[in-house]
Amino acid sequence: MAKNYWNKKELLILNNCFEEMEWEKFIVLLANKTEKQILKKANNLGLKREPEEVDCYYDEKERGWVKKSRHFGSEQIHPVSAIFPCEKGFTFEEVHNRFVEHATNVFVKSARIKYRKFLEETYYPHNEKLFRLFFDIEFYSFCREQVPNYEERIDEIVSEYKNKD
Repeated sequence: MAKNYWNKKELLILNNCFEEMEWEKFIVLLANKTEKQILKKANNLGLKREPEEVDCYYDEKERGWVKKSRHFGSEQIHPVSAIFPCEKGFTFEEVHNRFVEHATNVFVKSARIKYRKFLEETYYPHNEKLFRLFFDIEFYSFCREQVPNYEERIDEIVSEYKNKD
């Protein structure tokens, strides 16, 4: 049974190694802790860990690249698999770059539609900062994250319009 108490050495290991060290090597250092205990304590300390790639290979049956990774939640590790369909002969980097380019185009189109509708309804003139904000809103909504500096950006755009009057 793993003990729940954290001593100074364990906390030092957690703080210094959680975010960067390969997971398999890391958990050996805290062998008397469960994954859940480690993740929960790291979350309580505000430590974050980027997703870790587990495997990446071309799958003939799926007719595409398969990328497997693990995402570290607040109490458990979530295995994630993504399939990037393509014909054989393309590198993963080529397929991934095409996917990113296509996704970016989708976000731009979506933001552009909402941006135009906003301009029509408010009679505001086009503003590049405002359009970039609409794009960021689309992108970060998809990622379920908050738009960086949202309030400051809104205030800056509004003050520009006020100063034009």
